[in-house]
Amino acid sequence: MTGDVIDYSPVVLRLDPPVATIVMRDHEGRNAIRPPLQRAMRRALATAAAEEDIRVVVVTGLPEVFCAGAARETLLGVEGGQKHDDYEPFARLFPRCPLPVITAMDGHAIGGGLVVGLYADIPVLSERSLYAANFLQYGMAPYIGTTHVIPSRLGEALGAEMILTGRSYRGSELRARGASVLVVPHDKVMSTAKALAHQVAKAPRRSLELVKAQLSARIMAATDTAMAAELGPHLDSAKLPVVRQLAASGYGPPTPASAMTTHVPGNGSRVLPAAGRAPSLDAGAAREIASGHAAHPADTRGPYMIEGR
Repeated sequence: MTGDVIDYSPVVLRLDPPVATIVMRDHEGRNAIRPPLQRAMRRALATAAAEEDIRVVVVTGLPEVFCAGAARETLLGVEGGQKHDDYEPFARLFPRCPLPVITAMDGHAIGGGLVVGLYADIPVLSERSLYAANFLQYGMAPYIGTTHVIPSRLGEALGAEMILTGRSYRGSELRARGASVLVVPHDKVMSTAKALAHQVAKAPRRSLELVKAQLSARIMAATDTAMAAELGPHLDSAKLPVVRQLAASGYGPPTPASAMTTHVPGNGSRVLPAAGRAPSLDAGAAREIASGHAAHPADTRGPYMIEGR
């Protein structure tokens, strides 16, 4: 089993006991939350948890984007009155996993993608990547436990500010403002996540399962309450005409980019070729940087250059 790579396209699972690594790599969809990604993530997590020698799961995304949040069709579907019953189970996949989950969020995480990453037991963020709870930029009141997860992980005042302004924050700013999650240099995100995973994996698997169940019970109960309060406002706000207008005119367009590769981390890892186009930031982040209102200027030295519109 050591070094086994299982392709659940658009997700890849690597088994390197005691750690499993899952890579979300939907290049075409920019790791937006769509049914193929949802199904693949469920299968990969179930496979990892079923392997007796695995004790910890590390989840990462594409170099440019960890997860881009809801797909355009999801936003338009909610506006049309659809509840999207499969969206909430995906958002809380990590607390439902019986093993500890660490997210290596070296790419941007936007909207629901940020919330999904923060549902992990230990999120690891990059100093230079952008993180945004941008629901209100599209006129939507958030769902999936956002009003609990973001303030509880990042701090009450900062979390409320992120949700209400919808703007993008560099990881370095979140750290400077006291966010309780771990923020490290960009090129150290995966190595930090792996080091944490191996430290956690020193404990017996059964003990980890028992503690994980306690941690998950707390966050599931809190987000059950949050989602019960969020659902009505979420559906009501989705009926506003401006939601469809914003989704149709400016929801996460693709950014041209040079060829990329996705690495499945681990000894003897394979290189998986990228396809089509690169993931892009949400419309708000692109506008923010283009207008000069970002907390830090865009870093154009690497693959994170953002084109304004």
